[in-house]
Amino acid sequence: MSLFYDVGDYPKIRTDFWRTATELFVENYSKRMYAWCDENRLKYTGHYMAEDTLVSQIEWIGAAMPHYEYMHVPGMDHLCRNIENLMTAKQVASAAQQFGKERTLCEMYGGSGQNFSFEGRKWIADWHFVNAINMVNPHLSLYTMRGARKRDWPPNIFHQQPWWKHNRAIADYCARASYAITQGKRVVRILVIHPIESAWTVYTPVDTGSASKLSDAFARLSEDLMALSRDHDYGDESIIARHGKVEGKQFIVGEQAYDVVIVPPARTLRSTTLDLLESFLGNGGNLLSIKPLPTLTDGSPSDRAWKVLRNAGMIENTKIALRNALDRTLPKDVEVRSIAGSDVGPIWCHHRKAGDLDLYFLANTDLERKYLVEVRVDAEGKAEGWDLMTGEKRTLGAVIKDEGMSLCFHFEPAGSHLFTVDRSKKPDTNAAFDPPTFKRTDAVALDGAWKLERTDPNALTLDYVQLKLGDGAWSEPIPTWKAHDRIQADGGAFTLRYAFDVAELPLDAQSNKKVHPSGETFFVTETPEKFRIAVNGHAVEYADQGWWTDRTFRKIAVSEWIRQGENLVELSGEAAEDLEIESAYLIGDFGVITDDGMRFRIVRARDVVQCGDLGRQGYPFFAGAVTLSRTVELKKDAGKKAYLALDGLETVVASISVNGQDGGSIFWHPHRVEISDLIRDGENEIRIMLTGSLRNLLGPHHHRDGELLSVGPYSFRDEGNWTDVYQFVPFGFEGAEVVFGE
Repeated sequence: MSLFYDVGDYPKIRTDFWRTATELFVENYSKRMYAWCDENRLKYTGHYMAEDTLVSQIEWIGAAMPHYEYMHVPGMDHLCRNIENLMTAKQVASAAQQFGKERTLCEMYGGSGQNFSFEGRKWIADWHFVNAINMVNPHLSLYTMRGARKRDWPPNIFHQQPWWKHNRAIADYCARASYAITQGKRVVRILVIHPIESAWTVYTPVDTGSASKLSDAFARLSEDLMALSRDHDYGDESIIARHGKVEGKQFIVGEQAYDVVIVPPARTLRSTTLDLLESFLGNGGNLLSIKPLPTLTDGSPSDRAWKVLRNAGMIENTKIALRNALDRTLPKDVEVRSIAGSDVGPIWCHHRKAGDLDLYFLANTDLERKYLVEVRVDAEGKAEGWDLMTGEKRTLGAVIKDEGMSLCFHFEPAGSHLFTVDRSKKPDTNAAFDPPTFKRTDAVALDGAWKLERTDPNALTLDYVQLKLGDGAWSEPIPTWKAHDRIQADGGAFTLRYAFDVAELPLDAQSNKKVHPSGETFFVTETPEKFRIAVNGHAVEYADQGWWTDRTFRKIAVSEWIRQGENLVELSGEAAEDLEIESAYLIGDFGVITDDGMRFRIVRARDVVQCGDLGRQGYPFFAGAVTLSRTVELKKDAGKKAYLALDGLETVVASISVNGQDGGSIFWHPHRVEISDLIRDGENEIRIMLTGSLRNLLGPHHHRDGELLSVGPYSFRDEGNWTDVYQFVPFGFEGAEVVFGE
C-alpha cells in the first residue's frame, strides 16, 4: 500500500523497494550483458528506455546511471526536434567520465520528420558534443520504405532522400567533432548529487507530481550551470557508495576528482554519501546545498543531512544565486561574454586537456540569434581554430590577460567553434583578435523570373481512395490508412479506386494540339504484383518498369490512358496479412495546382518561376532537386568581395554555380557563399540547385498543426487533429542578391 499511497513509513519502504529493484535489474541484466560481451570481444552499447526524467527512469529502469557502469559504450536516445533532455546526456557523460570510458553514444534525430535539415542535425549534434556525447547513431536508415516503415519515426537517412548525395558534408562534420572530443580528458570540476533516490521517496503510480517537481528542479539546475559555462557531472549515490572517496579537498568518484560538490533540492541522501560529504567539508572542500535540504537519510526521518549541510553554503535554486556562489569558490576555466561584458547563456562550452593541448568546443544552442563574443580561457599558448567542415586549421589571434587568454568569435544561429591552445608554444599576438568582418557597400537584387529545370520528375501523392469490399457499394473517399484497416477487418476481396484530375494536357509545339504529358507518366504503387490494375477502365498487365525513390515504389506506365478530366486507377485484390494499403503517386513532367488545398489538378509544367515557395508554383508534392538560373549584369571590383546571399531559404541544400564554376553549397547559416573569384564584368549566369526532402511527398499531410516537431506513426492518422487541407513545408527562397563589400 505504501508504494501507492502516502501511508505508513512510505519513504523508507519506497527507498528499499526501488533500490532493490534497480540493483536486481543491474545485476541480472546489465552486468550479465556486459560480461557476455566482454567474453566475446564485443562492446555493449545502445540505450535504456525512458532515461529522460526522474519519473520515467523510476517507471522503466529504476535509475539510469547504475546501468552505465556496465556498458562499454554508455548510450542514450534523443527524439524529435529539441535540445531539452540535458539530464539524459549528463547521466551518460558523467558515468563515462567516472569510469574512464572513451566513447558515449546517442541515437539521435528520430521523430524529427522527413524535412529535418542539415542545420537541424548539426544543432542537435553540436548540443550532444558540447555535453560530451561523442558517437552519433543516426535514426534511421531504411533498406525499404514499404508500408508502415516510411512512418516509423522519420526522418529516413538513406539513399531515398533527395539530399543523400550531400550527406557526407554533415557526416564528416560530425566525425571530426566526435574525434576531437575523444582527445585527452574532459575538464570538469563540479559534481552534482543525482536526486533519483529522493524521487523514489515521493513517486507513486497514482500521483507523479512531486517526483516531477524534483525532476524539473534538477533539470533547471543543470541548465543554469551550462548557461554559466560551468560544466559538471552527476554523482549517482549507488556509484558513490562503491567508488567514492575523499582526498584532501577533492571529492573523487571513480577516475574523476571534483573541487565542488552541489546537493540539489532533495528529500533524502544515503548515509554513505553523507559520510563522504562530512569528510569533504572537514578537509575544507567546497560544498553547496540548494534549498530545500533533505529531511531523510536512507529514506528514514533524520536530521543528519541538516547537521552536515548547514556547514555548507546554502542557496536558492536560481541562476543568480548559483553564479554568485560558484564565482566565490571556483575560478572558471572558460568563460563566454558578450563584447559588452554580459553572460551569453545560449553558448555552451566543453573543455578538454590532452598533454600540452587544451581543446575547447563551443556551441550556440540558439537556432534564431547570432552572437559576437569574447571567450576567456585559463590557458596560455598558441591558439588554432579547427574547421570541422574542411578539416583545416588556422592561427587565431589572442590577447593575454588575467593569467589566461581572450579570443573573439562570431557565432551564427546554431553555429559552433572548435579551437585549441598549445601551452608548449607561444601565443600569436600578431594575428587578428577580431573575427573577419564584412562591411556591405553595394548590392544587386536578383528580382524577377528564374528559369527552372528539374532533376527529378514532379509528383502528385494520392492518399485518398474509394473502397469497395467484395460486391458492396463504393465508399466515400477515405484516407488509405482507413482503407487498410477496413480491408484487414473484412478479410476478403476488395477494390481500391485512386482518382486524379487532369486540367491541362501539354500542347504539341508544332501542331498546337493537346497530347499526353511529355515524357512518360507513371502511376507508382507498392507491391503492384498483388493487384489487378485498371486505368480508366483499361486493364493493365503489370510489367516491371523500374522503381522511383524507393525500390518498392514500382512504376507503371499510364501515359496512353490518361485523359483530360477525371482519371481513375483501380487496384483489386484479396486481403492478406502481409498486404499494406498505401498512398500511390503519379509522376512525370507536369505541374500540380490547387485552389482550396484539398483537391489538386494536373497542369502543364512551368519552366519559369518567381522567388518564393515553389510548392505554390506547381510543385507541392515534389521530392527532388531543381535548378533555378538567370543572368545578371555585374561590375567586378578587385578591391571588394562579392557574395551570393539567399533570403528566406527553405530547402535542405542549396548548391551554387556562377558562370559554370562551382560556388559551393549552403547547408546552414549563414545563407551565403563568396563568389568574388567567379564573377566577371558584364553578364553573369547564376545557377542555384535546391535539393529538398521527402517531407512534401510522404507527409504527414493532414495534421492541423502543419510541420510537427515530433513525428511518429500516430502523426499520420491522428483523427483528433485531422484536417483535409494538405499541410506542406515551403521549398525555395524568398529573395537573392549579389552583395559587395570590404
